[in-house]
Amino acid sequence: MKAIYALLVGIDSYNPPVPKLSGAKKDIEKIKTYLEKNFNDRPLHIKTLLEQEATYDQFIQNFRDHLGQAKADDVVWFHYSGHGSRQTSAEEFEKLNSGKKDETLVLYDSRPSGKDLADKELAILIHEIGTRGPHILVTLDCCHSGSGTRSAEAFTERLSADRGDKRTIDSYLNGYFNQRGTTLPEARYLFFAACNRFQSAKESFDGGGLFTENLIQTLEKSKKDISYADLLIRLRQGVVSMKWDQDPQMEVVGDLSSYTQFLDGSVVKGAPKYAVRHDEEGWAMEAGQILGITEEVKLAIYPDQSNEPLGAAIVNQSSAQISRISTESALDTDAKYWAVPLNIPGIPFKTGLNVDEHFREAFVEEAERFLNVRFNIPGNENDPYTLIQKEGYFELINHENGLTILRADIKFKQAIHELVRKLDQIATWTRFLRLQNNKTALNPDCCSLSLDIEVSPGRMQNFPPGEIRLKSDGSRIPYKLWIQNQFTQPLHFALIYLSDHYGSVPIKNEPLEKSDQPTLFWGGTENDVFMLPEGSVSSKDSFLIIISTERTDDFQFTLEEMEFGDLKFDDRAIPGMNRSTKVKGEWFTSRFMVILER
Repeated sequence: MKAIYALLVGIDSYNPPVPKLSGAKKDIEKIKTYLEKNFNDRPLHIKTLLEQEATYDQFIQNFRDHLGQAKADDVVWFHYSGHGSRQTSAEEFEKLNSGKKDETLVLYDSRPSGKDLADKELAILIHEIGTRGPHILVTLDCCHSGSGTRSAEAFTERLSADRGDKRTIDSYLNGYFNQRGTTLPEARYLFFAACNRFQSAKESFDGGGLFTENLIQTLEKSKKDISYADLLIRLRQGVVSMKWDQDPQMEVVGDLSSYTQFLDGSVVKGAPKYAVRHDEEGWAMEAGQILGITEEVKLAIYPDQSNEPLGAAIVNQSSAQISRISTESALDTDAKYWAVPLNIPGIPFKTGLNVDEHFREAFVEEAERFLNVRFNIPGNENDPYTLIQKEGYFELINHENGLTILRADIKFKQAIHELVRKLDQIATWTRFLRLQNNKTALNPDCCSLSLDIEVSPGRMQNFPPGEIRLKSDGSRIPYKLWIQNQFTQPLHFALIYLSDHYGSVPIKNEPLEKSDQPTLFWGGTENDVFMLPEGSVSSKDSFLIIISTERTDDFQFTLEEMEFGDLKFDDRAIPGMNRSTKVKGEWFTSRFMVILER
C-alpha cells in the first residue's frame, strides 16, 4: 500500500517589514484534516512547519529528512502557504533566467537579514527526493507561484515586496552550485500553483487561501480517483468564478501524466490514448488538432497491451489528424505502441450542471469517460450549454437561443450516459467548426474560395468566406462553391458540411492543380440548395474547407445528425444531403456559415 509523506508549511506571523497574513495556518489545517479523513486507509506521515518552525534551515532539513523517507511507489505532497517574492539571481544564472529574477518562498526568518528559498533551491530539494522514485505533488499558495514559487500588498493578497539585494552563487543551498555548475537537476513531479507568475494569490473571505480553499472543496466533492487534469479544470473554475484575477496553473515536470490519479499516480479510467505508428517520415500519433493536440504536448509511450510506460515523447508538429512526435528512447519500428498526453488538450467549452447532488456525481463520473466533456458546478449564464433537472426529466439547454436540445426521462438508466455522449458529440462538432491552424506556412492567399447564392429569382450573388445572412420565404435557394488553387503545387480540398443539429458529413475531398480560373467544386445541381426546414423560422448551415498539402482523412469528420427533443435511446440514421508536393504537412481552413431567417 502506498504510504503518503506530507510536508505542510504555513506562515502568517512574519517579522517586519513583511506584512502578516491571516489564513496560511488555516490552509495547513484544512489539508491535514482532508488527508486524515480521506486517506486513513494508507500509512500517513504528516509533518507541519508553522510560523517560527519554518525557518530557512529547518525547512531544508525537514524537507530532506521527512520527505526523504519516501521510497519507490510511495507518495510525497509538499504544500506551502505564505508570501512569495522575487530576488535578483546570481550573475551565473543570468542566461537561464527570464527577467534575471529568482521566484522565492519567504520563510519565517527570511527578512530582514535572512535568505528566501529560491525556486532553484526548491528544484534541487525535489530532485533529491525524486531519486528514490516516489510520486511527487507540489502545491504552492503564494504569489509568483506559477513560475515555481503569495502576495500581501493588500490584506487579501500574499505578496512580499521584491528583495533589493542580489543572490551570490555560493548562497544557494550552502554552495550547491559551486561544485556542480549552474545546470538545474531534473525531477518528475506534478506542480499546482495558486496563480500565474504575474498574478497575486488572494486570501478568501474566511481568511484562508483562495486557492487552497477551492482545492480542498474540489477534492471533498470528488472521488479519490480524480485525475490531476480534471482536478485542475474543476479547481480553476472555482477560483476564476471569484473574478479576482487569479488563474491556477498546473505543470507536469518530467514524463508524468496529468491523467493519473490524485496522490496515487495510476492512470485513471478513461484517460485518452492514441495509436503510435512508424512510417517513412518517422514516428506519428494518430491524433491531432481536432482532438486538441498541439505542438509541445508531452506524451507517455506505452507498449501494446501494457499499462507500464516505457518512455516519453513530445509533439513536434500537429495537423488536423496526425501528430509528428519525437521519442526519448529508441522504439521497435515493427512493434505497436500507444500514447497518453501528459498535459491537457483544451476543451471547447464546459457545460453547466444544475442537478441534485446524487445525480451530479453520476454525471461527473460519466464525463471522465469522454475527452471533451467537463462540467461547471453549478452552471451559470456564461455557459454555452446547461444540464438542468426538472420533475422527472433532465434537459440540455442551448443558452445561445434558449432552446431545449435534448430531454431524457430520469427513470431510464441510460439517460446520464446518453446525455454525456451527446455532449461529447456537440463538443466534437464545435472543434470541427473552430478548426484552424495558426502556425501554417501556407499563405491563405494561395487559393481563393467563393460561394454563389441565388438571392432573388435568376440573380446569383458572390460571397467570400464568412457569415452570410439571408431572408427566406421557405423556397429552395441554389448555390455553387468555387475554388481556385493559385499555389505552386497541387493542394487538397476537403469539404465538410456541418448542420445546426450537430451533424457533420464529408462531402467531397479532391486535389486541385494550380489554375488561372476558379473551379466549380460543389453545387450547381437541382439538389444543391439551402432551404429552411419545415416549421422552422431559422437555420444555420456551415461548410468547413480544409486546405492541405496532403489528403485529409475526412472519414474522421462524420457525426450523426442529432434529433432534438426526447431521447428515445435508439439510433437514428443520418439523413444525408441531397448533394509531387514540395511543401508537406501544411494545412489551414476556411468556412462559410449560411444563416436563413424567415
